[in-house]
Amino acid sequence: MSIATFWMGKPAGSDASQSANIGSSGQLANGWMIFAAICLFTLFVRLPEFGNPAPDFDEQLYFLVGDRMWDGAVPFVDIWDRKPIGLFLIYAAIRMLGGDGIIQYQLVAAAFVAATAFMVHRITRRFTGYSGSLSAACIYIVYLRGFNSYVGQTESFLMLLCVGTMLLAIRSLETDDRVIIRNHALAAMLIMGAALQVKYTVLPQCVFFGLFFLWRLGTHEGYAKALLRHAAPFIALGLAPTALVAFYYAQIGQFEAFFYANFTSIFDRGRLTGESQAFFIRYAGLIFLPLGIVAMSAWLERRQLTDNRIAFATIAAWGLTCFLAVIMTGSLYIHYAVPIAPPLAILAGAFIGHATIRLTATAMLVFYVLFLTAYPAAFSKNQGDIKAIERMTTLLKPHVDQGCLYIYDGPSALYTTTGSCLPTRRPYPDHLNNLQEIHSMGMDQAAEVRRILENRPVAIVTANRPVVPKYSPEPKALVTQAIARDYRLITRQRYDYRTISVFLRNDLKSEATVPTQISRSR
Repeated sequence: MSIATFWMGKPAGSDASQSANIGSSGQLANGWMIFAAICLFTLFVRLPEFGNPAPDFDEQLYFLVGDRMWDGAVPFVDIWDRKPIGLFLIYAAIRMLGGDGIIQYQLVAAAFVAATAFMVHRITRRFTGYSGSLSAACIYIVYLRGFNSYVGQTESFLMLLCVGTMLLAIRSLETDDRVIIRNHALAAMLIMGAALQVKYTVLPQCVFFGLFFLWRLGTHEGYAKALLRHAAPFIALGLAPTALVAFYYAQIGQFEAFFYANFTSIFDRGRLTGESQAFFIRYAGLIFLPLGIVAMSAWLERRQLTDNRIAFATIAAWGLTCFLAVIMTGSLYIHYAVPIAPPLAILAGAFIGHATIRLTATAMLVFYVLFLTAYPAAFSKNQGDIKAIERMTTLLKPHVDQGCLYIYDGPSALYTTTGSCLPTRRPYPDHLNNLQEIHSMGMDQAAEVRRILENRPVAIVTANRPVVPKYSPEPKALVTQAIARDYRLITRQRYDYRTISVFLRNDLKSEATVPTQISRSR
């Protein structure tokens, strides 16, 4: 199978001769025009955040880790998070593009999203016309924004691997060639193995695709024979990337640090409070309700359809598996719901029968999500955030050659923009200020904060309200006491919905001046 054949796929209603001609110049030109349209829509949806070094919380840390890896930092050892190393390798690779890396990672993430949306289009195109398949692609793109994956969240990269694997699964239903099915299966297992090293919550999807391809091969070889012949190779391929990473950490004598960060710490982490969990559930319901109604209505409309019934059922089962992945950790964060978007978008785009209704429903869904996420206001909000980061960087940068900055709470992007050394192996603020994390760091939170403060950071950054459900009392008290004793306020800046305060050590002089902006409460 050629790359062009996989990329462009087989349109709905194609016969064998059409499939053989899929690589023709006309078909390829049409496919690239569609991809270009998807890219433009992706850029439109993500445009407000471009250039912001701190558009959301998590990707600030991912970028920091990827950036510091070029200075020799080893994830889980020198700089800590519980995400797999594959995510940090993506960010480290992006730093090879040059520049400050900010717009570069944002454009690369947009390219991943556009490629994923194109695969959503190719899957949906098998069941419907272009209006339906493009509708599905646009719905997927806009729903990433609805679930806070509008810049560089893990899911922006991860879903390309998952949707690509589903495309292989659908293609395996279109052939009776056992060799092709086996090759698709082996590729799928390796892809999902790589996905595990981007985020471990894809594990249910890994199991789903493994069982799917065992079933598909079983229809040709017999189910018992397929299980005996293929199950072990599937598992081996799926675990190979993780095993290679584990082997590397064992070789450098840091297997215990790798194992704790990747597999143990999440179980030591406290669950979200009932109030926070309820908010996320309400928000997820509000965002997904109209898409769920469209997808379910479309399913009921076509429930009597016999063609492609197995493919439809496969996509629905995949969606159920994605839902299980969302709830498997016991805590629901908004971006965790992203994996449900592709199967629902495909079902909605594929099953609505009339083009006019389909396009109207799609437009309504797009505007609904853009409205809920305050899309027009995002431009001014992000410009304000960019200026706030620039002002704080201007004040802090002259001092970082005399010691490390300490961000107790605030944008961790300041470590990057100022070039500061890291005062701790846990530079992500939540890890040392969040009560949920008090038993999941592999260290005593308060003892680590005390150590940081004893090293007298050049400045301390705090916020007027927490992002986390609740601050850990002792670290908060230590920081408050240190600020009262040894630091003075040099600026307050409005950043996102909070006021960020910067305190400079008393023995340091601040030559630069910037205007202070006070946050409006919300």
